[in-house]
Amino acid sequence: MAGGRKHQAKRRRVEPSAAASLASPLAEGAGSTEASDDELALVPAMATMEADAAATGEAGEEAAAPAEAGEEAEDWAARRRGRQRCDLPARAETGVMRPRTMLSLVVAAYRGLPDFQRERVRGMGFGPILEIEPFFVDPPLIQVIRDRWDRVSHTFLFPWRHMVPSLEDVARITGLRVDGEAVTGVTYADYTDLTQRLLGLEPFGEGDRERRMVGRVSLLGSLGLTGMRQRAEELLPEFVERAARLARATYGQDAEDTVRADRDLHRFLVFFFGKMLFTTKGDGIHCRFLDILEDLARVGRYAWGAALLAHTFTDLSTGTGRETIVGGFTPFLQVWSYYYIPLGRATEVDPTVVPLARRWLPLVSIATYAFQLDVLRRHVPDYPALLVVWEPYAGQGDAGQPWVVSGRGLLGRDILVHCLNEIEPLRLRLWSDETEPRGIDRKTRGKAKTVDWRTRFPEQFADWHRGGQVVVSDATDSTAYLRRFQEEYGARDFMRPERDGRDTLIGQLERQLAEARVALETLRAAQMAAVQADAGGASSSRGPSVEVSSFQGRLTAAVERAERAERDLLTRTEELKGALAREAGFVSELTEQSRRLTELQSQVTQPEAELPRDMAELRALLAVERRDLERQQARWELERSHWELERERLTQQSVEARTCQGVAERLLKAFEDRYRRGRERAREQGRTSAYSESILATSSQHERNVQDGAAAQRSTGS
Repeated sequence: MAGGRKHQAKRRRVEPSAAASLASPLAEGAGSTEASDDELALVPAMATMEADAAATGEAGEEAAAPAEAGEEAEDWAARRRGRQRCDLPARAETGVMRPRTMLSLVVAAYRGLPDFQRERVRGMGFGPILEIEPFFVDPPLIQVIRDRWDRVSHTFLFPWRHMVPSLEDVARITGLRVDGEAVTGVTYADYTDLTQRLLGLEPFGEGDRERRMVGRVSLLGSLGLTGMRQRAEELLPEFVERAARLARATYGQDAEDTVRADRDLHRFLVFFFGKMLFTTKGDGIHCRFLDILEDLARVGRYAWGAALLAHTFTDLSTGTGRETIVGGFTPFLQVWSYYYIPLGRATEVDPTVVPLARRWLPLVSIATYAFQLDVLRRHVPDYPALLVVWEPYAGQGDAGQPWVVSGRGLLGRDILVHCLNEIEPLRLRLWSDETEPRGIDRKTRGKAKTVDWRTRFPEQFADWHRGGQVVVSDATDSTAYLRRFQEEYGARDFMRPERDGRDTLIGQLERQLAEARVALETLRAAQMAAVQADAGGASSSRGPSVEVSSFQGRLTAAVERAERAERDLLTRTEELKGALAREAGFVSELTEQSRRLTELQSQVTQPEAELPRDMAELRALLAVERRDLERQQARWELERSHWELERERLTQQSVEARTCQGVAERLLKAFEDRYRRGRERAREQGRTSAYSESILATSSQHERNVQDGAAAQRSTGS
């Protein structure tokens, strides 16, 4: 109690300048922002110590742990987490979620290895992941992602659709190999022989028959890292270099001394697996991989990336929701979220290095864990579906990533991934007709001493070597999927986004309505009692009757007010529910439109053979229409040529007709002129008329004589 009061007094003495002085060296030259009620102040984590990792106290002696649990340890933890701003809201939580990854000490132990030992580690395929610089682990972000995990479907459920980390994500982010032999084999209840022979250490366990763990402190002592702490003013790179020097002084430097070299490498690999790659929620380090690590020449043949994914799924599926310790390689989920759900909590500092985890610098907030968690939990459901990245690696290629090239045959498949007794399904489809085998999640407890997981689950072991099942879909769009997704998961509380507190308002109105109904029933019961009392006491004095009548009037008025309030509450509730329904429909419509836009954008870059059926049909119809148009144009050209020929012929005929008309006009004019001159000459002679008449009469008589003779001849012959 005294220590707690002293600690509270120390916190009360902290002035606002302390937070500014804490953030100033981190934000120098980084453009940090002030934290307000609605946003977080983020600063680069280059100078920030690794979150709750082994650097501060977990690397100390177990015997000294109780002594450090008092005022000094609490004060040190407060300085390590940063000062809490008094104006930031807090949320009641069971505790701050802390990852068990001791990334800084593992990297220091790796850098302390001699050159020939590091070459052996790189030959096993662990070089890329061990070259990742230790960075800040973001517990609020990891907690929000873990909250979305569904244990039945083994996927993350978001309002837009489901998402699941794949083997390609593991390969690109961590640089681990995802193809090869399954990480499976034999596990034991007692590892005394293996630990003594390979590590030179003594194991411990829960009971007399179980000795499966090796002490963290004893293993750190064998690596020369006992009691390593990061000092208050020491930057993380300086701490890693100092720890590497201590480890380098402990390792054997003679490559010819194979016994010591193998023992040093076995110790490092057990520490690497237990406190970085396959971390558990306990303090000890499990020895279950010793049987596989016994033959160091075969370690590089295993699919360690697939084992990491299996262990991650197991850790997500076995939590109770109230634990404060996170197992597994937590930076994997953190960097995975950077690519698929970019929430702006990291900066890509080098877009060319591989693996992808080396490209990011997380941003550290000076806000409290509870405040960050509350902000993320409210913002993730409202995250725009248009900003979700579904193909983050499109266009990146595989240059410099042989671990991606070798594992490409397993990408895009439903397959069971193995990590000894952890066998988890990787399902890219949300709904599958296959049923999960029973007993996979059972651990080696109780009387089971030796278990060979290859013979215990032979079908699952064979599934890995068959390569799983290729995921092929014949659906033309996602309409049916989205409808079923909303039907099965849309009603869950964490799937519905909060809209400006209107859900809370509806709850308040419903509670008020329930209270009004209870009051109404009470008043009605009181009214009935008053009526019965009035009827039974009619023969009594007048005074009580007047009081009863007055009370009855007040009850009637209260009943009317309650009924009116009930009607108003019902109306407002229906209006708000209708508004929410319309808004939900609008959100679903917007999501569908964004999905269609994404599909159309992806279809633009697809080759001709991969176009959807409706697009192919549309292109065929367009080709037919184009051919018809070309034929019509050809017919128009032919008819136009015919009309041109006809026009030329008519033009020629018109020219000829005009020529003939001119000739006829000239002949008529010449004839008229000749006739006029003849008449003029006849008048001049004086005898033109008589002569003309005699000639005409003679001509007429001659014609009549010829006609009469011909008629007589015809009549005689008949």
